[in-house]
Amino acid sequence: MLENGDLVYSHIGARRTNGEYHCKIGELKQNLAKEGRIYDIDRFISDSKVLEMFFKSAEYILLPYQNHYASSGIMAQALSYGKPVLVPDTGLMAARVRDYNLGRIFKHLCYESFVSEFKILRKEFGTYSRSIKEYYENTLTRSRIYEALDRMFNGQGLTTPFE
Repeated sequence: MLENGDLVYSHIGARRTNGEYHCKIGELKQNLAKEGRIYDIDRFISDSKVLEMFFKSAEYILLPYQNHYASSGIMAQALSYGKPVLVPDTGLMAARVRDYNLGRIFKHLCYESFVSEFKILRKEFGTYSRSIKEYYENTLTRSRIYEALDRMFNGQGLTTPFE
């Protein structure tokens, strides 16, 4: 962020950080505030108009989870707005991004990989539009989610991208 003066840090929602990362994020936020390049609401947001504004204004969504192996509601929201994502290379989010070309994947807990993949995402963010649209419209549908849940609760196991 500090090396790229054309970027604006936008964050909404309650942040879960502690220790070393909390201090680094606080320092980054202070520096960006001095430059007028930050939009930050550090609490849960339920207002759909605020969420819509956030997703419409973003070019891509970065999800640098430290410990996250399941799915992400934020990722689904980003995809619903046609926004590519950057996720760690672990768990279900990484599998979906890799299998459906929904953005970029960085090596989990590796800052250098995050930076490298972010640079690529910045250059290529428009190339993911078609695959995101296809994934969201054909795979991440309400009926497909309910079908997967029905199989899970009926003991048949999951065989869809919702595993």
